[in-house]
Amino acid sequence: MKTRIITALLGFLALLAILFWGGRLFIFVLWAATALAMYEYYHAIEVGGKHPIKFVGYAATLMFPVYAIYSYFHDFYVANSDIILGAILLLSISLLYILYGICVVKSSEYNFQDAAQTIFAVLYICVPMFMILPLYFGANGKLLIWILLIIAWGTDIFAYFIGVFFGKNKMMPELSPKKTWEGFFGGLFGATLLMTIYGLAVSSRFDTFDWWVYSILGLVLSLVSQFGDWFASSIKRNVKIKDFGNILPGHGGFIDRFDSIIFIAPLVYIFTIFFNR
Repeated sequence: MKTRIITALLGFLALLAILFWGGRLFIFVLWAATALAMYEYYHAIEVGGKHPIKFVGYAATLMFPVYAIYSYFHDFYVANSDIILGAILLLSISLLYILYGICVVKSSEYNFQDAAQTIFAVLYICVPMFMILPLYFGANGKLLIWILLIIAWGTDIFAYFIGVFFGKNKMMPELSPKKTWEGFFGGLFGATLLMTIYGLAVSSRFDTFDWWVYSILGLVLSLVSQFGDWFASSIKRNVKIKDFGNILPGHGGFIDRFDSIIFIAPLVYIFTIFFNR
């Protein structure tokens, strides 16, 4: 537990620094994190006997530097938007055709399941992580990004410690033996409590939603957050691995730590659209 806590504290301090400096640093750190998560996923399913066409999945992460063009060269982007969007569409279609072509030309080595796993990594990891960018760089983004972090990590922290100290009733032993009902409800309680506090602070600054809206958001998205954790556990159980990696001592791999954020990022972004309206 000591190693887990130290890693979490160091990671939190590093995150604060990245959020504070922001800008290009945030884009490229998120891009690197996404590529790392995709590497972990592809490695996991390779252990399970699949053969993803990895370079196609990694090429899809080019959407991150493309967003940097939009964020930092806005005038250039507007003046050439048709060309840039056309290039993005052409790249996407080209990657799909390359994927299909490899399955045909190298049918003895790859099959449609390998192609499906390649595309799934993009939908499961790359697209949700990319949606953090418009969340962060949008109106009030540096404030609203905390909704994502409070719900995901508040749920994890409360679920972990309540599960460790009070957990007795196993929730899904066949999927994740350490998960308990006490930890599950502790996670819901923790996220709701923290989001209520956040709502009380934010609602006094922005006349958008009453504080209780944030409480409901915390409760609902805490459930989604835990589902993301269960889903990642189901992948690991299917391919018979304990963790996706070991880059974060005490936590495992990047996906092990950020599986909840991956699941709720699109929903938090949708919420911020209504917030900013």
